[in-house]
Amino acid sequence: MKLYTVDEVAKITGVSSYMVLKWVSEDKLKTVFKDNETFISEESLNEFQKNTNIKLLKPSESMKIFSMNKPNNKSENKQNTKNKKGVLELLEEYRKENNVMSPEEIESLFNSKK
Repeated sequence: MKLYTVDEVAKITGVSSYMVLKWVSEDKLKTVFKDNETFISEESLNEFQKNTNIKLLKPSESMKIFSMNKPNNKSENKQNTKNKKGVLELLEEYRKENNVMSPEEIESLFNSKK
């Protein structure tokens, strides 16, 4: 059984540690205590995703795949800006096609249920 720290779950899900702790306090994520530390099991994380029907995507990880070097001139800068917009459009299209919520949408959803 793989165990994750709160910070690791935050990185995996693309939300803040605060949001992960909120999910824990609302019993949406189950914790395991080991050596006076709090962990979240991989099973609990998978169950959370299943129960909420939310596929989590961390945009910054996706952006690393399409990372661009710093431009050397205005022409390259203009092209990189165009490429970056294209990447963001692809991410948005992926989210829509696969019913994936952004971390901001997830946080908004949980905040609205208060």
